[in-house]
Amino acid sequence: PIHATIISGFPGDGCFLWESVHHGHIPSMIPGGKIDGVQAVEIIPRLEHHVGRIYHYKLQHKLIASEQGDLWRFLNLQAGKPFDFMGQYRGRIMPFGWLQSVFFPWPEHTLRWYCAKLVFAALRATGRIHGDASVQAPGPMFRRFVRWGMYTRERIQ
Repeated sequence: PIHATIISGFPGDGCFLWESVHHGHIPSMIPGGKIDGVQAVEIIPRLEHHVGRIYHYKLQHKLIASEQGDLWRFLNLQAGKPFDFMGQYRGRIMPFGWLQSVFFPWPEHTLRWYCAKLVFAALRATGRIHGDASVQAPGPMFRRFVRWGMYTRERIQ
């Protein structure tokens, strides 16, 4: 399975791996406890718990201070919101999710999140990208980011 996360930190608060999961295996730092949904976890314990390959997609151009603040505020507002099972199905499992959004629009809601939708919306909150977060699948989304020159990719594990 493919999973998307985003790493964000803010002075004085530390650096966390943000994700939306439906099987919170390790306790989250924000909002706390094991949850199904949006959480911020410590990076190393989360990576040690992951089974399979890990790729690090690094921004080509670092976020400026105002973008970092926008990202941090966005992610903190999402902490604890539940996992979006239907959104995951629509964005990840059904083929051509982006095409569905054109012909069968589904209003993007921000009450529930799945992994790629959260990452896309977080980057959108910085102003770096635009578009519908509700039809993103992790693999194709990151491949597009690399193709657009936003990210470089390296394998960690």
